[in-house]
Amino acid sequence: MEAGQTTRSEARMLRRPLVFFDVKIGTKTPSKIVFELFADIVPKTAANFLHLCTGDKGKGNSGKPLHYKNSNGNGTGGESIYGEKFRDENFKMLHATPGMLSMANAGPNTNGSQFFITFKPTPHLNGKHVVFGRIVQGMDVMRAMEAVPCEGSTPVVPVIIQDCGQFTPEKPPAAIRGERDSDSDSDSEAAKKKKKRKKKKKKKEKKAKKKAKKAAKKAAKKAAKELKEREKDQDSSEEEPEREIHVPIPGQHKKEEKVLPGPDGKIHKGRGSRKYRRNPSPSSDEGRDKGRDRERDSGRDKERDSGRDKERDKERDSERDRERDQGRDQGRDSERDRGRDRGEDRDRERDRGRDRGRDRGRDRARDRARDRGSDRGRDIGRDRRGDRGRRDSPYRYGRRERGRRIDYHRRRRDSRSLSRRRRDRSNSRSRRRDSSKSRSRRRNSSKSRSRQRDSSKSRSRKSDSSKSRSRTRDESSSRSTSRRRT
Repeated sequence: MEAGQTTRSEARMLRRPLVFFDVKIGTKTPSKIVFELFADIVPKTAANFLHLCTGDKGKGNSGKPLHYKNSNGNGTGGESIYGEKFRDENFKMLHATPGMLSMANAGPNTNGSQFFITFKPTPHLNGKHVVFGRIVQGMDVMRAMEAVPCEGSTPVVPVIIQDCGQFTPEKPPAAIRGERDSDSDSDSEAAKKKKKRKKKKKKKEKKAKKKAKKAAKKAAKKAAKELKEREKDQDSSEEEPEREIHVPIPGQHKKEEKVLPGPDGKIHKGRGSRKYRRNPSPSSDEGRDKGRDRERDSGRDKERDSGRDKERDKERDSERDRERDQGRDQGRDSERDRGRDRGEDRDRERDRGRDRGRDRGRDRARDRARDRGSDRGRDIGRDRRGDRGRRDSPYRYGRRERGRRIDYHRRRRDSRSLSRRRRDRSNSRSRRRDSSKSRSRRRNSSKSRSRQRDSSKSRSRKSDSSKSRSRTRDESSSRSTSRRRT
């Protein structure tokens, strides 16, 4: 390569800058992690990370330096170079492979300085977090950081970014040198798939071409064979061998006469000179042509007959299908008609039942009206005879007012009957209560009497016992005094 010309990897490094972290785990020597930033896809987010690595933006609004070096946060994140938060740029890059560098956020459009690195494909984060870079060198350092034990959310051994900044190596990293210059690194798998598809297509096209060539060769061979056969037929028809006349010699053996060449030049076993005429007919070509015509005609007849048979079979099948369809349609129509007839019969029966019920209701209403009219007429006659001067007679008013009065009197009568029933019920309940109370009183009085009797009996018993004791004492004293006297 001539001086002054840039390689693909160098051109890629110009489009996608490299940054580094020197990470110190505990007391170990710091190890380097190199990131490639996708400045050609997400330039704003990549510039934020680049300046936070270099620290050339000074301090932020909170007074803290905008720098990842020796940062010792609590995991809540910090400011960006654009202010406290900035918007999501785009979600073109995906969390498809381990080592992807992505922005952490607290929701849409809340990007600051906090970031995270994936250890495996995380498709559930696509469309939520902006991917702006990837690890090019030092994935083993990330694995070592992952292996550090934690107490709660803090690691047991301190993990510190001892130094960070822009990475300008003499040679590009192996990950960049080994890849081709493409628009995006995450599209490498898609490019591989495209290559595989192209290879498959090429293989298919080659196979199709080979098949077409073989088919063309076979067709050419067949055409050449047909041409050769036609030429042979023409030559044989034009140059027919002259037929020798066999004259039997007397005294010659009969077996020699049996082996004779035929008109086609072949030797046939048969009856010798009698099989063929001695003077052959000059129209041998015509006979051969007639045989060919007959064969051709017989082949045509066979084809014609086979075509006729096929047409006849098709017609039979079509007729059978028509008959089957007609029978099916007739069955459907008959079933449909039967269902319609049944439905009509049901509707007629329903209408008849309705008419009968309607007629019965009319007859009942008519009978009730008649009964009411007769009762009203009877009542009117009574009122006219005996209660003409009564004010409360309902028949001295019009028909409507009369009906209202009648309803009023009926309700009043019903209410009176209800009040009577209620009174009777309450009286019966009070009687039952009184009877139960009297019964309990009687029981209590009987119990008290029995107790009094028992107490009186016990007292009488005690008095009797005391009397008997006094008597025995008196008797004993008298006896003792009589003895003394004696």
